[in-house]
Amino acid sequence: MKKSVFQQKKFKYGGTAVALTVVVVAVVLLINVIFTSLASTFSLYSDLTGASIYSITDKFVQAMNDLTSPDGGEQSYVNIVILMDEDEFKGYNAYTGYVYRTIKQTVQKCKNVELISKNIVKNPAEKSRYQLNDADPVYGTDVVIELADKNHNPLSDDPAYRNSYKRYAIDSFFSTTTSSSGTRTIYGYNAEVAFLSAVDRLINNSDRPTAYWLQGHGEPTFESSAAWADLLDQAGYAVKEINLASEDFPYEENSKHNSDVLIINCPVFDLYVPTEDDPDIVSEAKKIRRFLQVNYGNLIVAEDSSTPTLYALEEILSEWNLGYGASVTDSSHSVSSSGAVKIFADLGGLSSTNTMANGLLSRLIDSEETRSKPAIIFSNPKSVIIQNDNDGDGASDQKSANNTDGMLVATNSGRHGACEILKSYSTAVSGDEKGAVSLAGMAYVTWDRNDPNGTYSCVFTFGSGTFVDDSDINKSIMNIALSYINRNQSVSYEGIGVKKFDNEALNAVSTSAANAWTIVCVVVIPVIILGFGTFVWIRRRRS
Repeated sequence: MKKSVFQQKKFKYGGTAVALTVVVVAVVLLINVIFTSLASTFSLYSDLTGASIYSITDKFVQAMNDLTSPDGGEQSYVNIVILMDEDEFKGYNAYTGYVYRTIKQTVQKCKNVELISKNIVKNPAEKSRYQLNDADPVYGTDVVIELADKNHNPLSDDPAYRNSYKRYAIDSFFSTTTSSSGTRTIYGYNAEVAFLSAVDRLINNSDRPTAYWLQGHGEPTFESSAAWADLLDQAGYAVKEINLASEDFPYEENSKHNSDVLIINCPVFDLYVPTEDDPDIVSEAKKIRRFLQVNYGNLIVAEDSSTPTLYALEEILSEWNLGYGASVTDSSHSVSSSGAVKIFADLGGLSSTNTMANGLLSRLIDSEETRSKPAIIFSNPKSVIIQNDNDGDGASDQKSANNTDGMLVATNSGRHGACEILKSYSTAVSGDEKGAVSLAGMAYVTWDRNDPNGTYSCVFTFGSGTFVDDSDINKSIMNIALSYINRNQSVSYEGIGVKKFDNEALNAVSTSAANAWTIVCVVVIPVIILGFGTFVWIRRRRS
């Protein structure tokens, strides 16, 4: 009797081979899926790049553990909070992918650190927890580092710990270089420094940067400036009043304090400088120049229309291509008030080519919070001048775009520039001129031209002495300025720094070894498998 096709030896052998092949392929796929899931969950990767861009360093782990779990010291607990669901955050874009990978490895290897995921779209109340005020924009890509109790409940729930967190925009974890036109280019990854600096400052308040509040020239006292006090406290600054006529900045020779800032708020009298009649008088201007150029500090100046021309202060500002002009009015864009002129700034009127200003205020422009809140207000406004000698005649002309010409302080430095960051509407009147004028400006200098993301200093000028008092969005803008200054990481750790993206070469194995493994994987293994399969097929046919 003839056997059916299912009973023939060839079918049995062939069927067995096919079944075995299917099983092997299924097992390989299953192992791949399982390993991929485990690798994603537990960060089971091998980072072969020269700069270890895709992994955290042992020194970072040690430094973080020393902070949160010091030998014989008090334990501290830290939450790293992302404001999206985990899957959405890690795949949102390349930037969040880098940061998510770092967070997962940090949680895995560092003591007392947990990842907390919150969705501020589904739960808007969670967003308000991390807002400076109602006009402060919070984005789902932001990352919050906060202190917590041992059960990882945030300490910010307790009013006594209101400043127990730091919120970072996603680009804060990346290092940038700024061209002479103000264009910013990302060139490195700096998450380890950012995380360590945040945790260090939250745990060790003594390491908070210092805001010096200048006194001795008729300025308001810090005690009477409640809005400033609250803002600086929330921004993470310790505050010290200083009278430079009788005090010096408490710095050692050539020590860097590049997150510290001097605030000169609406002075009535000029800085002290030596004169022909009194050559031995103390020079406050010299101390401020040294603070900026030797200790790499920063400066914020606020004046209004009642402030007289302060020649010594103006000379310092002119070295940074900044200055003050005439008072400003605008009957078409003003706030009804009694006793004070209050006008609106035109946030949407910044030129698209003003990349520095747009980069600085990008979180505010077109944000939901900005659209729903009152406009930016300047009380008793005074115009800010961005100086430029376009004609080559030695005279300063006003310029409202990025400016890198003639900055005296930057003669031997790296990248530098000056630009306006807020302006009036075109209906404004300033002196004998009608049209848009600068109401706030900034200048910056990177001191080492060989290190584009190295130590830099900023000078901000605001044309209102009560700027932070007038609206929530004003506070948010000043907070942005303080955050920009505070990107200078004053907390440093040996061997932990920027990981440059131009160093992604594989250096854990030699080029020859890498080529050998490539040949093995691409050629040798497939040939062996093909040969074995051919051998089995021939044997089966002869059976």
